[in-house]
Amino acid sequence: MRIGFDAKRIFFNRSGLGNYGRNILSTFFDLYPENDYFLFTPDTDGMLFSKGLSKTVIPKGIYNLFPSWWRYSRIGHDARAYNLDVYHGLSNELPCDIDKSRAKLVVSVHDTIFMRYPQWYKWHDSMVYRQKTAFVCKKADAIIAVSRQTKDDLIRFFGAKEEKIHVIYQSCDAVFADRPSPQQQKELQEKLQLPDSFMLMVGNIEPRKNILNVIKATQYSYINMPLVIVGRNNAYACELKKQIVRDKLKNIYFYHDVCSWDLPCFYTLASVFVYPSFFEGFGIPILEALSCLTPVITANTSSLQETGGEAAVYVDPNSVEDIAQAIYRVLNDNELRKNNIEKGKEQIKKFAPNIIAKEIMNIYKQL
Repeated sequence: MRIGFDAKRIFFNRSGLGNYGRNILSTFFDLYPENDYFLFTPDTDGMLFSKGLSKTVIPKGIYNLFPSWWRYSRIGHDARAYNLDVYHGLSNELPCDIDKSRAKLVVSVHDTIFMRYPQWYKWHDSMVYRQKTAFVCKKADAIIAVSRQTKDDLIRFFGAKEEKIHVIYQSCDAVFADRPSPQQQKELQEKLQLPDSFMLMVGNIEPRKNILNVIKATQYSYINMPLVIVGRNNAYACELKKQIVRDKLKNIYFYHDVCSWDLPCFYTLASVFVYPSFFEGFGIPILEALSCLTPVITANTSSLQETGGEAAVYVDPNSVEDIAQAIYRVLNDNELRKNNIEKGKEQIKKFAPNIIAKEIMNIYKQL
C-alpha cells in the first residue's frame, strides 16, 4: 500500500499534533514495513523526526518560495505522481486540491472546541478552523475522531455522516513508556530546585485549562502543598503571575521551556496531577500522568472521562471547593491513591501505540 501523510507537524510541532503523527508513523514503520510511506512537508529542517522507511515530498519551483500556498492548494496535484492508495491528513485538514491525488482520503480530527467556545479564539482563526473542518467532513472518505466527544461534535456542528466517523484514541509520547530512575528524578529535582512534594499541572497555559480555579483551590487552609505549573510562558501566564502577587498567593511555581524528556520526571515526582480543564478533545496529559503512576484529578466534562476511565477522580471544573476537596482526598487517602494507580495501569493499555496503529491501518484497507 502507498500512503501519503500531511507531515508538517511531524517535523516541526513539538507537542500534541506533532506527537500524534510521530507516534503513528513510527509504529507503522515497525508493524508494516512492507508499505510505502510519503511525507508531504514544506520543509524537513524541523529535525523532530527521522524519515525512516518513508520518502519526503517538498515543494518545488515557485512553490518552494510559498510553502503555505503549496500545502494548502498544491499537494493534491503533486501527490498524484506517487499513485497513492491513501492520503491521511493527520491534523484536522486536507489540501483543497486533494481530489487530484485520486487517493482515498482519511483525516484525523482532534477537537471542535472553536465551535463550542469561540471566545477562546481569535475570530479569524475560528473562521479558518470552521472552513477547514466543514471541508474535510465533506471530502474525506473516512474521519478519525480521537474521542466519542469529538465524533458527536462533528455530527452536531458539521452534519458529518456518522457511518464514516471512526473513534480511534491517541497514545502519548514514547518517552513515557519507561519510568525514570530515582537518580534521574533526584538530578532533575536538584537542577530545577523543585519542591520536595508538589501538585502538578501540565499543558498550554490558557483560560481553557482552568488554571486559575486550581490555584484558588490550593489556597484552602487544609491543603498545604506547592503547585507546580509546567507550560510555555505567554501573556496569560504573565497575567496569572501578576494576580498571584497581587492577591499574595503562596506556593505557586511556574516552569517554562521544559524538555519533553524531562516531563516523565515531573509526573513521577508529583503527588497528584490536577487537570480540570473546561473542555478537551482528548486530554493527552492524563495518559502521561497515568503512565507515570501518578494519581489524576480531572473534570467530569467533554472527553476527559473517556481518557481517564475508572482511574481518575472527577470534579466539577467550575467549583473551586470541589477541586480542593478532591485534592485533599487524593493526598490523604492512601487506599484511593493505590486503587487509582492500579486502575491506571490497566487504563493506559487501551491506548497502546500498536493498537491504535492497527485500527488506523484497518481503515485504510477497508477503503
